[in-house]
Amino acid sequence: MAKSKTKPTFAGRLNAWRDKAGTWLATGTKTVISALAVAVVGLFLYQAWASPTGRPYFAVEEVVFEGLERVKRPHLQELVRDAARGNILHVDLQQVRRRVESVLWVESAVVRRRLPDALVIGVTERKPVAVAQVGRELLLVDRHGVLLGHYDPQFDLSLPIVIGLQGSTGEPLSEGDALRMQRFWDVVEDLRSGGVDYNGHISDIDVSDRRRVVVTPIDEPVPVILGGEDFNKRFRIFLSQLDRLREASREHGAIQEVDVSFPNRLIIRTARKEQPEVALSR
Repeated sequence: MAKSKTKPTFAGRLNAWRDKAGTWLATGTKTVISALAVAVVGLFLYQAWASPTGRPYFAVEEVVFEGLERVKRPHLQELVRDAARGNILHVDLQQVRRRVESVLWVESAVVRRRLPDALVIGVTERKPVAVAQVGRELLLVDRHGVLLGHYDPQFDLSLPIVIGLQGSTGEPLSEGDALRMQRFWDVVEDLRSGGVDYNGHISDIDVSDRRRVVVTPIDEPVPVILGGEDFNKRFRIFLSQLDRLREASREHGAIQEVDVSFPNRLIIRTARKEQPEVALSR
């Protein structure tokens, strides 16, 4: 026989309604409080941004630089002084960034606000990776080809000298120099690829013509034309033929350049007009 369901009493229904109402009220109260808090903060920020009375609370009091090594902090502070003053919410962060990046040794900068009163500027400085010969000057150069000023012996730079860059210190990087510097890296990396790093055997790498790379060995200071590819293989061919090169020099005069960019032959150019080239099978 089925049990009959007990109907809730009026008191029970009243208690259940009271519990639900309490839950609704508590949830609604939290929602209202959260909304009010957001509104108050928003209104405060708006007043700080829009009203002159808010400026004292959000005035830029400090500019913090991070990542500085060679760049002088006072110089950067002077550059950004006018752009980084007043209400911090009004500061044009992009303008501040552009001013910092106008410094030669600054590669990039990131500017952010730190409320209530500080700007934080993270700086990535350019790092010299090689020495470039431009005219009669030896200049520091970064990985992109930006010339950073006169060579400073404090930098221990073991790569060959770069020849062929055409810019000047402080000038914007040209597309041509960027491509020539990329070719320099292509040569450096390829010379490392055969198990022996031949960069230590080379004095300079001339990338004036990116399709006709020329290197000068340290021990045999004659220009060696490597062409536009297979730099490691072609330099090894040059090294394997040193005895024949010396023999050709004794027979035909001082060697002006050696060309290993042609397939299956090595060409020696000498000073004698009657014997400008000597072809050797490999």
